[in-house]
Amino acid sequence: MDRIESRLSTYRRFTPRKLPARDIGAYVSAAVSKARDRYQALVLLHAPLAQVAERVPPSYGALEPVDEQACLLRTGAHWLGGLAVYVAMIGVDFEVLEPPELVEQVRVLADRFRRATPSH
Repeated sequence: MDRIESRLSTYRRFTPRKLPARDIGAYVSAAVSKARDRYQALVLLHAPLAQVAERVPPSYGALEPVDEQACLLRTGAHWLGGLAVYVAMIGVDFEVLEPPELVEQVRVLADRFRRATPSH
């Protein structure tokens, strides 16, 4: 007890600051992805946000509505091959907007899948 100099105040309040984004969950998810992942991707999903929301957990990416027929997926990965397969497995048509390396990876995988299926 002889080393306690002062007691902590319990009545002080902190000064609130403005949030960095309207959707704080999406902001945190994007920040974690940027810190963790080598590549950041922007993908246009040709489906309403409500249709794909249950297939894209917040830890995998942030969804933003574009209109009633499409939404944007902001996501990241350390390996582009796995990211390309993941986006395809969401189960809707899509368009890779960035990065160019992911566009090329999707083309490579599309050719590989085409060669892997017999043409009957």
